[in-house]
Amino acid sequence: MTELDPNVSLRTELTRILQGIDLEKHSEQIAELRAAYPNSVEIVQLADLRVDFNCVMFALELIGSVEPPCSVLGRYHMDTNFLLYLIQEGYLLLTDKAKPGALAIYSGNGEIRHVGIVLDGGRIRSKWGVGHIYEHGVWEVPDTFGGEIRYFDAINPDKAFALFRIFKGWES
Repeated sequence: MTELDPNVSLRTELTRILQGIDLEKHSEQIAELRAAYPNSVEIVQLADLRVDFNCVMFALELIGSVEPPCSVLGRYHMDTNFLLYLIQEGYLLLTDKAKPGALAIYSGNGEIRHVGIVLDGGRIRSKWGVGHIYEHGVWEVPDTFGGEIRYFDAINPDKAFALFRIFKGWES
């Protein structure tokens, strides 16, 4: 099942906040945003810049599994291309509803842009950019994450890591 985005203005403002360099101001800026755009976005874990990971590594529970996490060009080894591989190869199975523990995969223009974990009550927990970990409603995300969402059953982290090594050609 694919859902479409009903929340464009809030999402544009969340993008503006996310693109701001000063992570310490994100909480204050989101609180201020509530006056114009009621929302339930919460920072649940502050960024620790000593630990580098992205939304894919967070959602697949693979933080720290690849060191260094980025190539010499600064791109994460484990990125949305890996999620696409898991989907295309049938390792991530589409589910018809958002159930706790499922992966919520956001896309736009046919490209995967973001992933989070579905919580009880349908909220999502996800890592935004180089910043914090947030809990939010399904569409309470920056518009750069895309305007479509699909849900997939989660994959065991050990299996995901083994598949990642194959995906990268590090193992056959």
